[in-house]
Amino acid sequence: MFKQTSLSLALAGIAATALAVHEPRVEPEGAPPAYAVACPEGAADAGACEVDQLTYDGWKTYKIECQQCHGGGGMGSTFAPNLMTRFNESGVDYGRFLYVMEHGYQGQMGVMPSLAKNPRVQKNKDAVYAYLKARADGAMPNGRPPKPDDTPPQPQGAATNETETAAAATTAPPGTASAAASPAQAADAAPEADNGTGGAPSYSVSCPEGTADAGACTVDQLTYDGWRTFKIECQQCHGGGALGSTFAPNLLVRLNEGGVDYARFLDVMENGFQGQVGVMPSMAKNARVQKNKEAVFAYLKARADGVMPNGRPPKPGS
Repeated sequence: MFKQTSLSLALAGIAATALAVHEPRVEPEGAPPAYAVACPEGAADAGACEVDQLTYDGWKTYKIECQQCHGGGGMGSTFAPNLMTRFNESGVDYGRFLYVMEHGYQGQMGVMPSLAKNPRVQKNKDAVYAYLKARADGAMPNGRPPKPDDTPPQPQGAATNETETAAAATTAPPGTASAAASPAQAADAAPEADNGTGGAPSYSVSCPEGTADAGACTVDQLTYDGWRTFKIECQQCHGGGALGSTFAPNLLVRLNEGGVDYARFLDVMENGFQGQVGVMPSMAKNARVQKNKEAVFAYLKARADGVMPNGRPPKPGS
């Protein structure tokens, strides 16, 4: 037996939407994205379910971009709200979701940054909405869903929010655009800088004299991996090039004036940090950060040392 999202939940979601009309929102071009999820009766883990590609991509993007603040399955943390509650009780509909993705949000618990310049989120924001809607509707338990094959799940009793989608299909107007990163260019190298110091990861960066963009530099694989991991996992809070934001500090200042060395960096990665600007979560369970934490430190050190300007460095060997 598979469980199906009840009509009462769908109606409750529509009713709750009325609560949010006073909040800024985007008028979507079309219907809200529809999920397709099929779970055995009483399943307590998404691993037992079948999901369509859109919902899977939403789960994956959420895990990479959102989970570190909003918690596993959108269930919240000490510094970011439970998104199930926001969908079901605070009237967050598709238009409101799109607005917050574009403009960010200042709440009682903290500040959510705009994700307008995050290419992964922009590419997959419909998928993230579908995933969160499936979670909020009770159609999909927490956990990692299996990767779908090429055939969308259509078993009898599959949960879907297509009813809501059809009802909303009468809306129209403005849309949103996806961001795409431009390829970086390599250039003639100046003398190479290397920070090989006791135990700390060493960067290797070469930039033409006076260059203002990392695209003109050449970097080693470690530093490139650090830039890429920082961009995916850290930039949305700490800003491009680690220059800080209204709710997360400038890490170049922290490395240069705040006494943050490699040991302190590792401690914060493991245990998180409660500061005056905000709360940084522990990265102990973030697989990408754990794999690349030495690379992130090397990248940040190159930035803090003034050796590497802001921007996207070319991939080594390209």
